[in-house]
Amino acid sequence: MLLDSKAAAADCLGSPCCSLATCTWCYYQVSRDRYTCPSGYHRVLWTCTSGGFTWGCGECSGNASTCWQGPFNCSIWFRW
Repeated sequence: MLLDSKAAAADCLGSPCCSLATCTWCYYQVSRDRYTCPSGYHRVLWTCTSGGFTWGCGECSGNASTCWQGPFNCSIWFRW
C-alpha cells in the first residue's frame, strides 16, 4: 500500500488519525489545543476519531484562500 506524502508525514508526529502535513510541532505553552501560529499563518483545526476517542488536529497554514493547501508551518494533535 502506498501512502501519499501528507499521510506519511503524520506518522512522524504519531497522530492517531489526523494525516498532518508537517513533522514540526506547533508552539504551545500550557496545552496543545492552545497552539499559536507565527505571523502570516493562521490556525486550521479539525477533529477525527480513532480508538473510541475524538482527537483534535491542527496546523498553521499560510494559505488564506483555503485551509487544506499549504504552505504549512507546523502541525499538532491532541485528545479533544
